[in-house]
Amino acid sequence: MTDWESIAGLRVIGRLSDMLKRRWHLGLSFAEPDGTPVKGEVFSRLCPNRPVCLLVQSTKEGRLSCDRIAERALERWRGDLERGAQPIECHAGLVEYFVPLEVEGQLQGLVLAGGALCQRMEEHQRRIALKRGDELGLGSQQVTGALERSAVLTPEDEKTISELLELVVEEILVYR
Repeated sequence: MTDWESIAGLRVIGRLSDMLKRRWHLGLSFAEPDGTPVKGEVFSRLCPNRPVCLLVQSTKEGRLSCDRIAERALERWRGDLERGAQPIECHAGLVEYFVPLEVEGQLQGLVLAGGALCQRMEEHQRRIALKRGDELGLGSQQVTGALERSAVLTPEDEKTISELLELVVEEILVYR
């Protein structure tokens, strides 16, 4: 079993979390090998209140859907030959990046960062978020307002975030 609290306490995790928050207002999270989100006060501090996420998670169904993003990431990872950080669209249309944490070929869990729009697919993401908001009974004005306050990543931002996640996973493995 992975000692997520010790990992969350690593200086490199704190630095990454600070960078993600300050530069892109993104959250950092972890998931168990089965996709279960790692929760608790220590972990909630790593994840800022991102506007769309906060709005969607104000509903029970939205919270449950958010909790399943790691499961979807694992499904994609298992079916993909590509390794390293990969993006995945969450149920609300935002992008999450994930990197598997593997030790000697055994999956220990996932490191995830996200909750943003991407320039390369922003219109698509906005449509998905509005549709999902409607399904959750949220007003389109609320969703539009949250989208306007959300980070929009450039292709360079996306590359940087992916590289940062990969480097941090390497550092976690050194710690282990």
